[in-house]
This record gives sequence, structure tokens and C-alpha cells, in this order.
Amino acid sequence: MTSLFANRRRVWVIPATFLVSYVLISFPVGPQWRGYVPDWVTLVLIYWCMAAPKRVGVGAAWLVGLGLDFLTFGLVGSHALTKTVIAFLVGRVALRLRAYPVWQQAAFILILLVVETAILVGIEYLVDGQLGGMVSWPALAVGVAVWPLLFWILRRCRRWGRLP
Repeated sequence: MTSLFANRRRVWVIPATFLVSYVLISFPVGPQWRGYVPDWVTLVLIYWCMAAPKRVGVGAAWLVGLGLDFLTFGLVGSHALTKTVIAFLVGRVALRLRAYPVWQQAAFILILLVVETAILVGIEYLVDGQLGGMVSWPALAVGVAVWPLLFWILRRCRRWGRLP
């Protein structure tokens, strides 16, 4: 016998994946490895903007970015701006991007991560007058390398949650 709730969507899956990405990005690593930690929040945001563009868009990206600003004690609004730009760009090409194989998606994600990092470095330069964000460039390669695995995990979560 199936329960009445068997076919219900689990809408909490999306916020839960963002919560896990916050945990992963704040996980303590040694200073020599900090530059290799990918921006998990951006990767999860890209996936959800691609997979569920009606549920996760520019507004959700702004809230996620603002949460990341508070979590990292950064300049309030800097991550919110970059996440909003990323969500806008992914939203423009979401249907086409979903049709590409994962390795081609990874190439587009590299472009998105470069745009985000360039904006963050530019903001840091405008505020501090220094280009100290250059250590985060290796994290882009790691982010692209983990994209296929992350895509597979998040797709399984989406299907388990019965989300469109």
C-alpha cells in the first residue's frame, strides 16, 4: 500500500543542496590547499538554474550569494552580484545547455567561473586596490573537473525529489 505522500515533490531538496554547498565551501582546509577548493555554491547554482530554471533564477541566486557573503565575512553584495550574473547567463542558455553532453557543459562552466572570478577580482581591486584574488584561479580547473560528478549527484537528488 502506498501512502498519500508517495507522489509528493520534495521541494526541500534544492535548499538542502545549497546548504551542503555552504558546508563544503566553509570546510576548513590548509592554507596551501585553499586555492584549490572549487566554488561549490556556484556549481550547485549553475546546476539548479539549468535543471529547474523556473524554481531557481536570478532572485534565488541573489539570496544564495548574499548568504555566501555573510558566511565568508566578505564584502556584502559581491557574491550576490556574481551569483546573479551567473544565474542570468545560465538562464539565457539553460535549454541549450541541458542538451549538451556533460563535457561540453564543463567548457561552458569554465567560462562562467572565469567571469565570476574576474568580477570578484575586479570588485576586490576597486575596494582594496590589490589583486589578491589571483590564488583562486586553480580552483576553476578543479570546479570543471568535478562538474561531471556533481552533475550526476545533483541529477540523482532532483529525480529522487521528483522535481521537474
